[in-house]
Amino acid sequence: CFLTGGLFGSKRMINLKPSVELAGSLLSPRPVHLCSTIWRSLIFIFCVYYAAISINDSSYIIEWFLQKTVSWLYAIYLLIALILSIQSHCGSTPSPSATKILYIVMMACLQFTVSNTFQLLVFNLNLLSANGAAPSTIVFVLNLVILFDFFTSTLQFSYTVGSIEVLLLSVVFTVIPFAMGFLGFVKVDAYFITTIGDLIEWCLLCVVWHIVLFTHLKNWVNYKWWTSQRISLNVNELDILNRESATERNLSADLLASSINGSVDDKQQFVRIVMGSCTDQKKKTIATYQALHREQPDMYLLLGDNIYADLAPPTITKPVTQCCKIKRVFKEEYDLLLNHKDFRPAKYDYSKQVWLATWDDHDYGENDAAKEYGEKLPAKKAFVDFLEAIQQTNKQQEIEAQIEQIKQDDARGVYYSYDYEQKLDSETVKLRVIMMDTRFDREEDESDIVGEAQWQWLREKCDGPDDIDWYLICNGSPVLNEGPVVKGGHLKKTVGQETRDKLFEVLHANNDKILNKCILISGDLHYSVWHSWNDQVYELTASSLTHSKPWFCCKRSCVGMCSIKFLEMDDYTMAKNHNGNGATNKSEPVQKNSFGLLRINKEKFTFCVKDAFGYSYLNIAHQKS
Repeated sequence: CFLTGGLFGSKRMINLKPSVELAGSLLSPRPVHLCSTIWRSLIFIFCVYYAAISINDSSYIIEWFLQKTVSWLYAIYLLIALILSIQSHCGSTPSPSATKILYIVMMACLQFTVSNTFQLLVFNLNLLSANGAAPSTIVFVLNLVILFDFFTSTLQFSYTVGSIEVLLLSVVFTVIPFAMGFLGFVKVDAYFITTIGDLIEWCLLCVVWHIVLFTHLKNWVNYKWWTSQRISLNVNELDILNRESATERNLSADLLASSINGSVDDKQQFVRIVMGSCTDQKKKTIATYQALHREQPDMYLLLGDNIYADLAPPTITKPVTQCCKIKRVFKEEYDLLLNHKDFRPAKYDYSKQVWLATWDDHDYGENDAAKEYGEKLPAKKAFVDFLEAIQQTNKQQEIEAQIEQIKQDDARGVYYSYDYEQKLDSETVKLRVIMMDTRFDREEDESDIVGEAQWQWLREKCDGPDDIDWYLICNGSPVLNEGPVVKGGHLKKTVGQETRDKLFEVLHANNDKILNKCILISGDLHYSVWHSWNDQVYELTASSLTHSKPWFCCKRSCVGMCSIKFLEMDDYTMAKNHNGNGATNKSEPVQKNSFGLLRINKEKFTFCVKDAFGYSYLNIAHQKS
């Protein structure tokens, strides 16, 4: 929660449909918009009654002032929520700029209110235990109602921005009555805030409550609710997810459709392919796997690091295994994933879905391992067994025949291809999916990550029949990505230019036969991004399913472990220095645990990555020129 929670933005943790804005409830998995509106209307009346009508029923002027302030600000938050609800009922919405302003005001009010409400409750309980001075019933009930309303919502608070808002507003609304007492306008509390130290203590405690209880703990509660069997397997039926992209942008109809979660509305217009990489198989819950199943895809592409056979993912798994000196067994690690409750839940029908996989260094067995790796044959056997296992629900003779060839030839890597055909409403789409092996014959200096035998095989596969609509070339290692220079002059997360030159040679072969209908697909980076060559050939990178780079990693290359290995487009040099053989455009990185969703037909594709809660990023669309 700390790594993926809202560091800079306050937003809903779960995308609810616009018609049920702010109506998500932990008590009721299917939010009822009308009931939510009625409930918040009653709380609004209650807050306004106390704030505007009730008399000063407290012996402590600052406590009374804060309680009034909390009531007014919570009433403002509820009023904005009710306005949005009424507009939703009427089928209208405010402009994006107005919505953003309303949301900022609403979240500032809410974050201050909840933390100060809890601190007021603690203060009153301390008074009760110390001298039996109980707060009035209306104050006690009001505080409990506010906390209950927040904890049963699906709202997500912000660590950084929220803490700043809580601190500033707490200072403002405690300094005002304190200053009035200091100037003699009112009597200062005898036991409440009498010194600057008391004021500072109050404000800092509110920030602590905000961070620990109302951001971290609440995010954890939301996450546990969302990934529970009761909810996660029934998201589509409960119609919980938003049908619009989570980020504010003007989307075309195609891109808007790509952000529809679990929808079958476009099943007859596009082939739906989900993809992902980098999975810590030892995690008890893999929420992104839960989410990608909800997309009801036609094809799954597992893009490498599907397990960490080296037991060294950048998660709690790594220090635990090192401390306990756990010895890895390839098959046992694959079995952990195959038997994981979220990998292939029993609820879904996989009989018509195609599952394809390749590997990268960690399921190969060692970080950055190449062709000299000593355990490559045991690793290969375990991977092939895994590949066979994921075929069991929908066996394809074409794949089975190639698996047999891989088994029989110890000198061959785990590369293979599959021709996929699907009839849509008005057309039949034909895809050739090419699963590359970028480890088995990889040079130690990473100049060539494929090997000559596989290059020759790729040339043959890319010279297919003319009626193939798209070639999907899948690699464990990204080809167009460029990273910063590290020790020894090596470019981290950058394959050798020899690999890139040979790939472009294949793409340009036979009079650019596949140049206009080729998509590169990859994983590995621990963040998602897309690259393109002349806005014609795209590389789509989806990573990671369980442990993306956290928010505190820098987007630009920097010194130390904080580096995300990310360069701006202006810093890319390969295309400039090698006859255009490199990326000429790229997106910003997305540092979210996520999976990729590719929707494709004969002439165009859309792509986005989605996190476990339905938020979509990197929304792009491309049409053949």
